[in-house]
Amino acid sequence: MDATNQLICMEEAGIITDAQLLKFKQIINKLPTSQGDLLSIIAAALLGGSSSLMVTGTPVAVDQYTSSNESDPQPLMYIPDDATSALVSVHGNNIIFRTDGGVPALETGHFAAQGSNFLVNDLANFRFCSTSAVDAVIFVSYY
Repeated sequence: MDATNQLICMEEAGIITDAQLLKFKQIINKLPTSQGDLLSIIAAALLGGSSSLMVTGTPVAVDQYTSSNESDPQPLMYIPDDATSALVSVHGNNIIFRTDGGVPALETGHFAAQGSNFLVNDLANFRFCSTSAVDAVIFVSYY
């Protein structure tokens, strides 16, 4: 996903305002592509997002989970005993997730776009659901 689309997703998720989106777009349009991508990563970090994924070692297990809609929240069902974190990749559709054990909903969860990756540390309390009636699949590598 290019820098502009990343920022649009951040605006749609309520992470940045319309004014911030416009300002970032103006700056990105003046930069070469690689620097524009770097700027969006820096913007995400400054606005509370994650700019990099620090995963070391070999996964102890991998799995995948599917949610078919907002009313189908899914936990991580098969967490290995020795896993302390997980790399999650989102496929098929956008998701909403929570890490406090609560039921994810558009109004009360974190947004992750299709194609995004993120780390989860509180594995037992992670729950996610698709944002619409299209299947969302997460691929999980446990570390």
